[in-house]
Amino acid sequence: MLVHPDERKILEDIVVKRLEGKPVPHQYEVRRITKDGRSIWCEMMATVIQYKGKRAIMGNVIDTTERRLAENAIKKSEEQLRNLTTYLQKVGEIERTNIAREIHDELGQTLTVLKMDLTWLRKRLPEEQNSLREKTDGMFQLINKTIQTVKKISTELRPGLLDDLGLGAAIEWQAEEFQQRTGIQCNIIIEPKDITFDKDRNTAIFRILQETLTNIARHADATEVNLSLKQREGQIELKVRDNGIGITEDQISNPKSFGLIGIRERVKIFDGNNTLKGTPGKGTVMTIKIPVRDKKEKQ
Repeated sequence: MLVHPDERKILEDIVVKRLEGKPVPHQYEVRRITKDGRSIWCEMMATVIQYKGKRAIMGNVIDTTERRLAENAIKKSEEQLRNLTTYLQKVGEIERTNIAREIHDELGQTLTVLKMDLTWLRKRLPEEQNSLREKTDGMFQLINKTIQTVKKISTELRPGLLDDLGLGAAIEWQAEEFQQRTGIQCNIIIEPKDITFDKDRNTAIFRILQETLTNIARHADATEVNLSLKQREGQIELKVRDNGIGITEDQISNPKSFGLIGIRERVKIFDGNNTLKGTPGKGTVMTIKIPVRDKKEKQ
């Protein structure tokens, strides 16, 4: 086998350094040219020996081309899956937004008109028609309850605050709603107060928070949650700490923990990282960090 032209200089430098006793890797991957002209990847292990009274290098070479191709195929497959996940999440958010708008505009407006008509009818009922008045009062209450349900469903599908007032306002609303619904005290720190980012990052962070709070309500047996959202050194940092029973390593690595898997995927899309750690009897801490801008935007 011949040394690949692109790597001759690198190999020469390694050989010189090794013979001079300077620190170099004992094992590294290189390209070689076979007798039939094919370029292959090899794993080379080199050892300095004495040959005819001089220092020389003896190398063992293992063909790793198939392994390299398999690794590249896996990386490509993972990239395709991540791109698909990103696409599906964006499509899902668009559908949520459209459905929320339809529910709010069409169904909400219809119920409002029905409520106005019922009010008009109620005012024109004779005083002695007690049974009809009671019936219309019951219908009025049912319409009010349905309007509130429509608002709740629409908001859960896509909070208008997220698009209108930004991420900070949406998180404050979500924390307040969580506290009212579960009775779990929720303390918030947001720095800066009006913090917000591009639409994709806002959506990802908000959905991660929603999933985290849902997990706390279902599994943590907590009485208090401390939540912070900060922007520092080009990073978005979201930290959620509860005082519950503490998540276990088995729960974190469980392949059926789809909520946690979804959180990790949302973070990876932006080249971010997340940590999740539970302490028995003391609670769980989840931290995510996402770059404020993509690598391409920085260049």
